[in-house]
Order: sequence, then structure tokens, then C-alpha cells
Amino acid sequence: MLPIGHFAVGSSAAFIVNLAIYAARRCRTTFRHLVIMPISIVCCGLWAFGPDWIRMLAMLFHLPYTWSGEAHRPGWPDIFFFHGYLDTNFARKGTIIGLAVTIFIFSSLIAIYLLEIRRLLRRLKKSRIARHKRGQRKVHF
Repeated sequence: MLPIGHFAVGSSAAFIVNLAIYAARRCRTTFRHLVIMPISIVCCGLWAFGPDWIRMLAMLFHLPYTWSGEAHRPGWPDIFFFHGYLDTNFARKGTIIGLAVTIFIFSSLIAIYLLEIRRLLRRLKKSRIARHKRGQRKVHF
């Protein structure tokens, strides 16, 4: 499977966990979670490349690399979000699906960020109106 398929499988695991946390908080989140969410998704997506890192680094630095099929068979490579299983002939057709999943994940992140910005702006507007009614001065940003 091409790298986008591996990335999609790894990042979808972190996305599901983060989405469950977001739903458990009734679609409200904290600044810390907004920062950790994309970092965890990208880190899990990169973890899914595990057995391919040696080959990618060898290609980057123009070093000789002998291909080993051991890193692409089901077994120990499956700790990298089922990397070995995804490299079998059975699961080779997931590249387009992987691209669609990756686009969906990052579009959902953008939607969550926009919802949180909208919620915070409404809260800020309500606090300004309440301060103005009490006769306090406006705070300029």
C-alpha cells in the first residue's frame, strides 16, 4: 500500500480517540485539546510508516538499501497500525480510500476549529454586552 494508506490508518485511530473525547465533553473542548489533537493525529500517522522509515531515509541520503520482505509481512510490523497486513496483496487497493480518509480527517479538524472559534467569539460578545450594561468600560483588543 502506498504511504497515504498507511498514514490514513494510523491517523484515523488517533482521530477516533480525539473525536470520542470531543463528544464526551459535549462538543466543547479546551485549548490544550485543540493543540494536542492535530499533533497526536500526525504522530500516529507517521508511526504507521514504522517499517518504511529505514527505506525512506536511505533514499533521502542516497544510501544503499536492500529490501527486506520481513518488514512487510503480517506479524511484528502490525504494531505499526497493521503495517504488515496493509502491505499484503489483499489490502493493496486502499490508496484512494486512504486519500479520502485523510482529507475527511483534516476537513473535520478544520470544522471543529471553526466551531470552537465561533463559540468563543459568541462568549466574548456576550461578556462585552454584559460589561457594557453594568457601566464598565469596554476592553479594546
